[in-house]
Amino acid sequence: MKFFIATNNYVVKGTVREYLKKQFPMVEIFDVMKDEDFLYHLEGQDETFFLVEKFFLGLCIQEKMACLNGINKNIHFIFFETGLVCAGGFGLRVRKLGASGFISNAENKDVLLSSITKILQGDKDFPEAVNYAVEHGEHLSTRATGELTDIEFDIAVMLAHGLTNKEIAYELSITPDCVRAHVYWIRKKIGYHNPEDYAEVYKQMVARVTGGWNGYQN
Repeated sequence: MKFFIATNNYVVKGTVREYLKKQFPMVEIFDVMKDEDFLYHLEGQDETFFLVEKFFLGLCIQEKMACLNGINKNIHFIFFETGLVCAGGFGLRVRKLGASGFISNAENKDVLLSSITKILQGDKDFPEAVNYAVEHGEHLSTRATGELTDIEFDIAVMLAHGLTNKEIAYELSITPDCVRAHVYWIRKKIGYHNPEDYAEVYKQMVARVTGGWNGYQN
């Protein structure tokens, strides 16, 4: 079994590494900071777990997950975020894409390890907010759980560069109200919590395209 940790959050990384070494001494553990850190080790069909920070794969994550699954069909994706507020929309999105789990408040050791234990035992694990949304049918909405559309992608990039809604409306020849509607869905899809998130997720996307998938910087 192989376990990849794709983050630079040292609280999460240290907790997971210590736990795996004690509970699963035969597991191979890899830190992921750039492509070559893991692509070589994905060859073959070993059961592989990929613990990935929420923004690590960028704005559009379906393509990246499909690419990695094309190399190894036995990958279990576990997304996580830190902080007390759960990005339920993002959780629904990765659930729809086949992730094994989404861990909110991952800096809480008990929460983090409880979720990882369930997933390693073959279960899926998502926060109560995500489970509640599924019970009420929100996962059936393609608008809420789909990938970013072309215009949403363009707007997200402009937001990452600091443009206002009014400036974006001018650039795209649409109304500010239309921009605000798109921003609402962008926020749900990327797991937005604060304005800096736009720049962070864009930075991760650019880093991957230019040769390295850099982990989240604390």
